[in-house]
Amino acid sequence: MTSELPSYRQARKGFDMELTFNNIQDSEFEAVSELIMNMYSQHLARYYTEKGDALFRASASADGLKNRKKKGTEIVIVKEGDELVGLLEFDRAELHQFFIVDEFRGRGYGRMAINWLKKHYRDNKLGDSVVVNASPNAYLAFEKMGFEPIAEEVSSDVLVSKKMQLKTA
Repeated sequence: MTSELPSYRQARKGFDMELTFNNIQDSEFEAVSELIMNMYSQHLARYYTEKGDALFRASASADGLKNRKKKGTEIVIVKEGDELVGLLEFDRAELHQFFIVDEFRGRGYGRMAINWLKKHYRDNKLGDSVVVNASPNAYLAFEKMGFEPIAEEVSSDVLVSKKMQLKTA
């Protein structure tokens, strides 16, 4: 699989943005793990149980990311120019992780990344929808990007979340 994926360009409010989407490279696992853990600590940790916290930390480690990539999960780095804007981790059925770095939030980057994901699903015939287990702080953002709730909020022994679906076809 090539590391470079098609870029995505969008004009927004009088300026032009171009995001690039690249498969994670071996040299990036540590930095991406650090990004995930920073975002987790700031925005998600409060929704996880003690058991869920331990599971998340193990899965967000560089080794955890490498193992999932080996098993076929796509881990895509989102950049504008040389700046890391966010991350998408997904497979044929589920968006496992989606982060936009705080300083880029509220500018349309998340919507652009989800639009790219929809196109990627269509172009690669990955399915006609993608599901995410959204944390409570992300429900509204996912709804604004076209996801619809398909289940009520659930508090499991791991985390609090709501299953949401985005039609990609």
